[in-house]
Amino acid sequence: MDEQQEKSEALRLLEQRIDVIQRKIADLLEHQKQIEAEIGHYRTLLRQYRGVYEAESLGLGYHPPLPDSIKAEIEKAVNLPTEKTVTLKELPATVAGLPIRSVFKAVLIIMTESGGQPLHGTQVHEKVMERYPDVVQGTKTKSSYSAVVAALNRGAKQGLYERLEPNVYRMKAREVDVG
Repeated sequence: MDEQQEKSEALRLLEQRIDVIQRKIADLLEHQKQIEAEIGHYRTLLRQYRGVYEAESLGLGYHPPLPDSIKAEIEKAVNLPTEKTVTLKELPATVAGLPIRSVFKAVLIIMTESGGQPLHGTQVHEKVMERYPDVVQGTKTKSSYSAVVAALNRGAKQGLYERLEPNVYRMKAREVDVG
């Protein structure tokens, strides 16, 4: 019987060891699920922050109302009577007042305002020339149309636009992670 007791004792120890290992595995799997949920949450936050940052860079972000006293001071500073000896052509600006100095940024604004509608390169070129003619004239390309097409191609390479057909682009929709 000693031999049988030793075998049953060994089996019992093995079963206990297996139970302990299975509990550890279950705990580790639960911990892994929690970590994956947190990673999903942080990815969602990162996408949201990136969207806010891009919107602010285009001047579409939140602008809190200024108190009247600050508005008055700004108006005084802006409306000071000054003599201008040389008048420079002012560059077009975004909603936030940031100047638009590149064809790429002008195309990005046009594409953002399109609301996800597909636009042909000629349509984008016409809108850019209508709103930002001075920006296009300062480029190194032979024609304004090629500058706009180059900006569209660059945006497609960067993942901002989706190329549907030759010379037809659409603003890519933002991905929302539901996780």
